Amino acid sequence: MGRRIPLIYIAGSSYSGSTLLDLLLGSHPAIESVGEAKKIPSVRSAILEGNIPLCTCGEPVPACEFWRETLRHSMLNLNADPKENVLLFSSALQLRGRTVALDSSKNIGRALMLSRSGMFDMVLLHLIRDSRAVVFSHRRKAERRTQSKEFNIAAAARDWQKLNLRLEKTFSASRNVSYLRICYEDLVVDPATTLKKVIKNCSLAWDENMLMFRARPHHSIEGNRMRLSGSSEIRKDDEYLQALSRLEWYSISGMTWRGLRRFGYKVRRGQHDSLHQNDTTLRSPSK
Repeated sequence: MGRRIPLIYIAGSSYSGSTLLDLLLGSHPAIESVGEAKKIPSVRSAILEGNIPLCTCGEPVPACEFWRETLRHSMLNLNADPKENVLLFSSALQLRGRTVALDSSKNIGRALMLSRSGMFDMVLLHLIRDSRAVVFSHRRKAERRTQSKEFNIAAAARDWQKLNLRLEKTFSASRNVSYLRICYEDLVVDPATTLKKVIKNCSLAWDENMLMFRARPHHSIEGNRMRLSGSSEIRKDDEYLQALSRLEWYSISGMTWRGLRRFGYKVRRGQHDSLHQNDTTLRSPSK
């Protein structure tokens, strides 16, 4: 087997800040992000049907030089075949002259597939955010889609707890990855400190330009709306602190109590700044 590809994988719940973290890390001169790689097969299918998404660089995906070159290979089985991922990451790194690939797919199954393949030198970033904020963001999106009556707060809360506890249990003890847990609240309050911790874990030198993440082009084809914004401003989204009713707050808190306690969040309503700055890598992979 050839040299393993250095890979940073962002795992966690939706609405936990993965797009922001992807843009920041992807601005390091050694790191090349492919965004949410898990969605590439569906994006390719959509293009064939005439639905053309935009790349973060601003170009339609078929017109983007990065994706024209990177997607020359067949990647229909990208979420089950590690070899297809080797082609994807190798092509992206070679094209941009980078050394470390970045995948912000978040999915735990995909993380397991990649980590068990033996083809990647993988740092898994477990990105976590307050359960109340995540559930509120899910509901807000449902309301925008006029589906609020179908939204199930209890299901979203249970999913948050199940996923995050499973991520920690699975990867903090894994011999196949270097596991690092960081939280959204730390990232937006003090991005430099959080990013330095990640970069050190990846054996890379700090680069101040990461904080000006719009200064270089990015090539994600999926993610939230901020990826297409032109601003490098980092703002904390804490609307949930006021928007959730007292009943909703304590209902979600009760349903996610184990996770909140495990990851250092308080049950009572209040500001949640800089909770986990002392977190460290829990386990590095055996070589």
